[in-house]
Amino acid sequence: MNCQSILSNIGFECLPLDEATLRIWSPFSYGTDGEHVGLYVQALGNQVHVTDNAEALMHASAMGVKISDRRIDTLRRAVSNVSISRGGTISTTVDDSQVQEAVVAVLNAALAVGHFETAWAPRVRSESLTKLVADEPPRLVRRLLRLGEWSHHEEVTEVFPRGRRTRRAHGVRRQGP
Repeated sequence: MNCQSILSNIGFECLPLDEATLRIWSPFSYGTDGEHVGLYVQALGNQVHVTDNAEALMHASAMGVKISDRRIDTLRRAVSNVSISRGGTISTTVDDSQVQEAVVAVLNAALAVGHFETAWAPRVRSESLTKLVADEPPRLVRRLLRLGEWSHHEEVTEVFPRGRRTRRAHGVRRQGP
């Protein structure tokens, strides 16, 4: 087994790590950060072991996903032709004549993690405009809330009137000496 035979069959980048192990990078990436999916292919006599070395689930974890047994089980149901360990390693061992199918199976499972990563990512709660302007003077809050309802397609015709005694944003000026 060598990189050229792998490249000629599936067309990915390949680097030999030792006499029996290859590191393969695919043109596909996890999630949205652009990190490429990588695999390891190791010859074991007349069999081949293909693994992601837990990189797919480690990437998801690094992106904030909490990896649980339930999520690993969901992934196992989605990709049934590889094994997924509790530690997150995706792997399969096949005869050396089936190396392409094994690479595709592990790659598909790693890509499935990338797809699940989007759904499993923690939700970021955005603050509402009302909470953001809570410490502002009431008159400014009224204007900001009204501005928040406008669309760029609407023409603005209404302007909030000033009260006859209102002089500053913080309220009425004190009368007298």
